Amino acid sequence: MGLTIHLKLSLPSKTTFGKVVEKVEKLRQALLDMPFAAVDKELTIRKNCTIKRGDNSEKSWFFIQAGCDETVPRTVIGFSTLPAEGTESADFGLTKEKIGEWKWSSFCKTQYANDPRCGGLQNFLRGHLLVIAALDKAKEIGFEVMVNDEGGYWEKRDVEALSKEIGEWDAFIAGMSVALGQAMKGSELTMESAMDGRPDREILEHRGLQANPALLKLIEGTKKKPELPDRG
Repeated sequence: MGLTIHLKLSLPSKTTFGKVVEKVEKLRQALLDMPFAAVDKELTIRKNCTIKRGDNSEKSWFFIQAGCDETVPRTVIGFSTLPAEGTESADFGLTKEKIGEWKWSSFCKTQYANDPRCGGLQNFLRGHLLVIAALDKAKEIGFEVMVNDEGGYWEKRDVEALSKEIGEWDAFIAGMSVALGQAMKGSELTMESAMDGRPDREILEHRGLQANPALLKLIEGTKKKPELPDRG
């Protein structure tokens, strides 16, 4: 759970392998000039790519996002980035089976870059806007680009609205964590939250519960569990 940018890139099936490499490398070079926390030093290129279940190698998540599995070999051309501390990796590239268009589908969760321990709102905005800037650049280079930005920035280009949105997500997640933690009391389950250890956690929990009455009802429901009838 958390505010995420979902992205899809594509090029026509007739695009040659060399031209795809050229365009993806052009995008990588452009991102090197942006203040990303990290960008791969070179492209990852693999023909007939497959990946086994349970593979925990360094690039396994990249290949999973590329759609590689044990049964469908793919050609993969791409690279990984880290937009900012606290974000997930943002992976870009193109992949193709024997037939069909060149395409890419992945996502980058930027939610937890808003943690004060990572730099707070300024750090979140940096990371989120860098992913959007990368997608703008991809479009400029000639990629077909589709984006579902849960923060709404891709469509609105409104930093103030994005700042408000991330605050509401933080509060909701904190409130949800309280509600789920209460529901798990007395069971063998334990609750871990991305909000654990945040210096503003209690404030966010209060805001989240006050803004979402359904969470308060959930907590009240766990406190009033009906007794089971005696069947003896």
